[in-house]
Amino acid sequence: MLESSNKALKGNTTHLTESTPTVQSSASLFSREGASWHITLLIQEEQPIPLRLSVKGRAILGRPDEADGFMPEIDVTPFNGRDKGVSRRHAEFVTIEGQLYVRDLGSTNGTRLNSQLLQPHRAYCLREGDLLQCGNLYMLIKLS
Repeated sequence: MLESSNKALKGNTTHLTESTPTVQSSASLFSREGASWHITLLIQEEQPIPLRLSVKGRAILGRPDEADGFMPEIDVTPFNGRDKGVSRRHAEFVTIEGQLYVRDLGSTNGTRLNSQLLQPHRAYCLREGDLLQCGNLYMLIKLS
């Protein structure tokens, strides 16, 4: 099912231009080990959050929704996610044909990648050192 949703996303993806500002890093643009991505989110200069995402996987970033029992793979509640405007189902990390993307899930306060507002439900390619903003919560993307 995820594989078919990835195929549907393929025509709805965006690569930001090279002129888009990014945080400088000496690491390679993409780094995969075996069958998974190793992502570290550096949120608001707090403790890094490691995330392992399979090549055909996805992980939702947001806050728990107790009413329907939803728990995101990346819970930003400990980082004052609610006060910073992060929706319960704010954004997701997804892999499409071996590349890592982020997609806003129609969040209330939007998602920005390197200061550019993302269109909801459109996948944007991620690179080492990208700055992701969900509401007013800032994250640095580290791929290793």
